[in-house]
Amino acid sequence: MECGVQFQSVRKPNKLRQKLWGEYVWGRQSLTQLAKQTRRSHVWVRNQLEQARHAGPRVIPTPTVVAADVTFWGRGYGVCVFRSPTLNRNLWSQEVVTETAAIYAEGYAALKQQGFQIQGAVIDGRRGVAQVFYDIPVQICQFHQVKTVMKYLTRKPKTEAGCELRILSLRLTKTDEATFSGLL
Repeated sequence: MECGVQFQSVRKPNKLRQKLWGEYVWGRQSLTQLAKQTRRSHVWVRNQLEQARHAGPRVIPTPTVVAADVTFWGRGYGVCVFRSPTLNRNLWSQEVVTETAAIYAEGYAALKQQGFQIQGAVIDGRRGVAQVFYDIPVQICQFHQVKTVMKYLTRKPKTEAGCELRILSLRLTKTDEATFSGLL
């Protein structure tokens, strides 16, 4: 005689969610690719990823420097991420349609509310974002600093000064402040 009750392992769905999350984040698989791989719809995959995202281990608030940036996949879909290079962890993320200072302010406020002591921020130099972090030191990412210099110089400058500035800017990521200032 059967009672009609079926038992399901609680660990199995969690394992699958974590596997999907790993493929999505570290394997850089799209929702469509994961849906094809699991033979499910992209809506189901998105729901599983949403549940796995909130199930991650909590990071203990500590003093840290954050690197904040938005990455876009196509038009109208991006993710703003606040990452701690010292903790090697993403501390906050939010899906966005456009990159605005308000998104950075929301992330900064959320981290403060969680108890993080943000000692400094590394940003991409977008206009208005530096004012969000008015109470801490802000540095523009070295990659974006070099790109800004190249925007004004070109890749093949004609003048002697332009050539020297280009060579100097390409050394920016490989030197310390004192050496760079001396060369400048």
